[in-house]
Formats: sequence, structure tokens, C-alpha cells
Amino acid sequence: MKLSMKLSSWVAIRRKIKCTALYGLKAALMNMLFRATSFTQYSLLRTSVNSHLSVAGAQKQMVFDLNKQETRRVELFKQELAEREELDVLDRARLKALHSKQNGVLSAVDFHKIDAKIESLKKLRFTEDYEKLQDSQTYEWMKYKVAAEVGGDEERAQFELYNKVKIQEKGEERFRLFTHNAETDPVFEFLNPQIKA
Repeated sequence: MKLSMKLSSWVAIRRKIKCTALYGLKAALMNMLFRATSFTQYSLLRTSVNSHLSVAGAQKQMVFDLNKQETRRVELFKQELAEREELDVLDRARLKALHSKQNGVLSAVDFHKIDAKIESLKKLRFTEDYEKLQDSQTYEWMKYKVAAEVGGDEERAQFELYNKVKIQEKGEERFRLFTHNAETDPVFEFLNPQIKA
């Protein structure tokens, strides 16, 4: 029994020594791997820093920065050229706002506010141009003519009276030319759908 106890304690001591040796071997192996990895990373970092801080590295970085700067200048020049080539003032303002938004100078909210104002100004300009192009006498004649063709006897009598007054004012030949031009006007065709029927 003493012998078996001695043997079992001897086996336990041997296992302990074996485990300690294995642990020490593992720790030594991990330390070697850590040192090798640290040395590799340090040497790579040093090589990278030296390449950037060297004359050739500094020149390479300067070329990269200059290429980036020139690319940006070309883009800005194209935007400015597009703005200058635009003939319409409102379209030019819209382009300026769009380019300012793309360059980060103007926020998206402000851009959409400006765009809405430009759109309303374009609509206002269109209506003003349309009003300038209108011929008030032609439209007056068209209204009477359409009312006479669509309405009853009273509207026809008003149209005949209107024609008599205008013949006295303009003369018969000028009034005939005036009515011919008014009847061929596309607006009159829009107002009076019975012409095509």
C-alpha cells in the first residue's frame, strides 16, 4: 500500500512537471510568435513611414495631391462654363444653385427653396409673355363669334351688331382681313370645337 501511494504520488508529481513543462513550452512559443509578429509589423510600419517621408515619397504624395486638386478644378471650370453658356437668367440661377449644392456650399433645403422660387418666376414670366402676345381685339371677336354659334338669337344679334360697329371703325376690307386672320388662329379653333365638326 505504501508502495502504491508512493507510485501514485510519483505519477502525480510527474504529471505536474509534465504540465508545467508543456505550459512553459506553450508560453515560450506564444512569446516567440508575438515577438515575430511585432517585429514584422514594426518593420512594415517603419518601411511605410520611411517611404512616405523620403524625397521620393514626398514627391509621390505631392503628385497625388496635385492630381486631385486639378481634377476638382476641372470640375469647377466645367460648372462655371455651363453657367456662363446658359442664356436664360433663371436657368443660370438654377444651375448656380445646383452647383453650389453639389459643392457643399448650399444645403439641400435651401436649394429646393431657391428652385421653387425660380420655378414660380418662370411661370410668372410665361404668363407675362403670353399676355403681351395676346391681341385683345381678336379675342373679343372670338368671344362674340363663339357665343353667336353656341348661343341663341340674342347672342347672334349681339354678334351682328358688333360686326357692324367694327366695319364702321375699320372699314369693310380691313375687317374682312381681320376676321379671316382671327378664324385661322389656333386659339379660335380651341374655343370653337364646332369648326372641326
